[in-house]
Amino acid sequence: MPLLTTREMLRAAQADGYAVGAFNVENLEMAQAVVEAAQALRAPVIVQTTSSTLRYAPPEAFAGIVRALAEAADVPVALHLDHGDSAQLAERCLRAGYTSVMIDGSALPFDGNVALTRQVVDLAQGMPVEAELGKVGGKEDDVEANAAYTEPEEAERFVRLTGVSSFAPAIGTAHGVYKAEPKLDLARLEAIRAAVDVPLALHGTSGVPEDAVRACIARGICKINYATDLRAAFTAAVRAYLAAHGAAFDPKGYLSAGRDAVRARVAELIGVCSTRGGPDDVPAGHRRGHLGAQSGAVYAGWARRRAGVARVSHAPSAAGLGRAGPGGLVGRGVRGHARGAGCGGRAPGRGGLRGRRRTELGRGRGGCAGRGAAAHAHLDGYARARGVRADGAAGRG
Repeated sequence: MPLLTTREMLRAAQADGYAVGAFNVENLEMAQAVVEAAQALRAPVIVQTTSSTLRYAPPEAFAGIVRALAEAADVPVALHLDHGDSAQLAERCLRAGYTSVMIDGSALPFDGNVALTRQVVDLAQGMPVEAELGKVGGKEDDVEANAAYTEPEEAERFVRLTGVSSFAPAIGTAHGVYKAEPKLDLARLEAIRAAVDVPLALHGTSGVPEDAVRACIARGICKINYATDLRAAFTAAVRAYLAAHGAAFDPKGYLSAGRDAVRARVAELIGVCSTRGGPDDVPAGHRRGHLGAQSGAVYAGWARRRAGVARVSHAPSAAGLGRAGPGGLVGRGVRGHARGAGCGGRAPGRGGLRGRRRTELGRGRGGCAGRGAAAHAHLDGYARARGVRADGAAGRG
């Protein structure tokens, strides 16, 4: 199906008490692994790239890869910029086809963070924007910071002033490899959940014990970020393959081993995000061939698109990013994407990125990715099939 925005995914997770796994990828094989694991478990998933990853390969390359993988799958997939380091990069990602961006101004003073985040929210014109207040400690890629916890009162003010669609609080996690078990401030998380109504994201989750992750979900976390876990799994598998096949020189062999390891790890982590113990506990309603009526609508919408009823063209045009409507991404230009069942409709533009042509990025109601009936039915069916709600002391907002 077409790429979705994180807005649809996270609102559904917030309403039904689970979290969506958000997985950082570095190459084709890791992206394949993430989408394949989500497909196998019938789960929504967010594929992410960091700013440093996009210095390794441009957002246009990752957008093309993930878009193709999403269209070949029949589960909701979003493409997200993680820890964007500038408004310019956020804009470029949106133009390339990303369906969600994060701007990280957490190193700035409060007012500077608000100003930068508001700038990105404005240029995104209705696309989902995530931001962070306080500092998640540790080191991710070339970004290093000392932890600084988020104050609930500042969180409320920040969300109100910026208009972000999701928010990442600092509650004791850290990026990179933990030297000791992290101590999460769950009482602080409860207070932040009570203060803001947007979905909350947990960063620096690699290495956090599963029961601690579930406790965070029970207190309102809707998006769980994983990066180091996947890198470690991929690298260990490649090393093992090369150790066992000393004469190997075909990259497809060792890269496939890395992909298999990441797929297995992502499947385990999706199980944690659903508040269950692992992939073996996924209800039958998640598995291919055992869908309820709600989730079955995904296949109907997918089949219609495959039959050409909702054929989509991804050829960019000179007019820019295109117009979005209630059902999602309908154009990267004046002609852009064809309108069709499950993909949504057109809505007039509301001005472009940074004052560019009005046809570049219209706001619509749902941003730049599918809010069609099929996509919504899958998210609804996913929550129903799980049959699980995360109970916690704090409400879900």
